[in-house]
Amino acid sequence: MDEKYIDLFFEQGTLRISSFKKFIQYPDEIRGDKSEGSGTYETNSNEGLQYLLLTNTGSNAYMFCTSLIASGEIKSQFEVNSYFRINNPLEFSAAILNAIAGSTQAFLGFCNYQDHRIVKKQIEGFSVHDFTDEKGELIIGGQMMNQRNNEIMGNGIDLMFLKENKYQSQAEFRFVWTINNQFYEMHEYLDIECKEAVQFCERVTNSS
Repeated sequence: MDEKYIDLFFEQGTLRISSFKKFIQYPDEIRGDKSEGSGTYETNSNEGLQYLLLTNTGSNAYMFCTSLIASGEIKSQFEVNSYFRINNPLEFSAAILNAIAGSTQAFLGFCNYQDHRIVKKQIEGFSVHDFTDEKGELIIGGQMMNQRNNEIMGNGIDLMFLKENKYQSQAEFRFVWTINNQFYEMHEYLDIECKEAVQFCERVTNSS
């Protein structure tokens, strides 16, 4: 990010965290990704049934995207003049979690790069009979189908960390914080003040 925002973070603890809704609005593919959070879950049954579930995740999640690579090329791609280093990602994430109103969970890790936005899962006992009645007729939207959909999606974190291979040069390490959006309003981005997080980071000079 630009040095003026790094100054704000180290002096006041001010940091902007964003959302998938904001990501898809960027016109360029450096910061923007119109497919973020969306994708397909695929599972197969013992009878040979292929089940595809197209969905969106992360509607209640804020993110902070970083890179594992410190280089002039990355700064040039993002058109920024500086960066800072997070020395303790776990403690940094916990500090930010405590600064977000209504926060529920925190996730962090490497992004998974693939050709297509498909997450393959194996569900124990998954069968075509989960979607049929006693006569063998297909039931759409039944209780068992809803249960299986929940098992396949889980918390949706797989899709939150999934990116297409064209972004692989960014070597992204992502922080995700979810909120209880039943009681707390979800915004496109959030400017938080978290001085506690500063101690887990360090400034990087231009010569570093």
